[in-house]
Amino acid sequence: MPLSDGMNDNICRSDPEDGVAGMISSRAVLSQMAGGTDAPFRIICRKYGCCFAFTEMVDVNGIAYGNIKTLKYLDRVPGYFPLGAQIVG
Repeated sequence: MPLSDGMNDNICRSDPEDGVAGMISSRAVLSQMAGGTDAPFRIICRKYGCCFAFTEMVDVNGIAYGNIKTLKYLDRVPGYFPLGAQIVG
């Protein structure tokens, strides 16, 4: 199943090599929302023109201890970049 329907491919193309200027190529940026910005939600937002998103806020202790639930917050879809992560703790 393709990750994109081609709807916004022309405005969402970016290359990690482009740096910050290449990262934000759209008018919409999705901020982190606890309980809301999981990977499926970010895919939907990208379909409608949001090319830069953040994961949910992630606790550094959960990362350090390998907590599966915490690590799920960092899930990303290959080819959907840039993706920011806000880490707390």
